Amino acid sequence: MNLLLIFIGSFVTALSGALAPGPLLTLTIAETLKRGALSGPLIITGHALLELVIVTLLSLGLLRAVGSDATLVLTGSIGSLVLLYMGTQTIREAGRVADTSFSGAVSVRLDARSAGNLVVRGALTSVANPYWSLWWLTIGAAFLARGLLAGTAGAAAFFIGHILADFAWYTIVSTAVHKGKKAVSGKAVNAILVVCGIALIGLGLYFAVDVVRRVW
Repeated sequence: MNLLLIFIGSFVTALSGALAPGPLLTLTIAETLKRGALSGPLIITGHALLELVIVTLLSLGLLRAVGSDATLVLTGSIGSLVLLYMGTQTIREAGRVADTSFSGAVSVRLDARSAGNLVVRGALTSVANPYWSLWWLTIGAAFLARGLLAGTAGAAAFFIGHILADFAWYTIVSTAVHKGKKAVSGKAVNAILVVCGIALIGLGLYFAVDVVRRVW
C-alpha cells in the first residue's frame, strides 16, 4: 500500500466511525451546548493524544513482526470481517439519519481549566467505549501493519488520515450545534454514510484478497 492509499483508506474508515452515533458524539453535542464551538476540537484532541500513544505502542511491537505473513494474515482476516460487517451496517443504518439535522444552542465562557477538562474527557470517553478497543485490535492493527511496510512514513500517513477525519467531522458538528443552523443536514449525512459504507466493504475485500494471496 502506498502512502496516499494508506492515508485515504485511514481517513475513510475513521470518518465512517466518527459519523456513527456514539459516546464521543453525545459528549460533543452536550458540551457544545454548554461551552461553545471549541468543544468538539478539544474533545478530539484528547481522543487524538490517546490514539497517538496506541499507534506508537503498536508500531514498536509490530515493527519486529511486520515482515511476518502470520501477523498480516491474522490482523487482515479479523480486520476484513469487521470491515465487511461495519460497511454493511453503515449502509443499513444510513436511512435512520435522513431526517436528522443538528441545531442548537448557546455559548458560554470557556476557560483554560474547562478546556483541559474537555481534552481529558475526550480521552476517557474513548477508553470507556468497548468498540474503540475492538477497532484498534482488528481494523486499526490491520491497517497499521500494512502501513508499517512503508516504515515510519506509513505509520504517520495512517495516523494523520485517521485523526484528520475525526477533527473534520467533530468540528463540523460542534460548529453547527453552536451556531444553531442546519449546517449539517440528515440527507447529507445519509449520503456520506452510504459512500463510506461502500468504501468499507471495498477495504474489507482488499484485506480478504491479501490474506488469501499470502496463505496460498
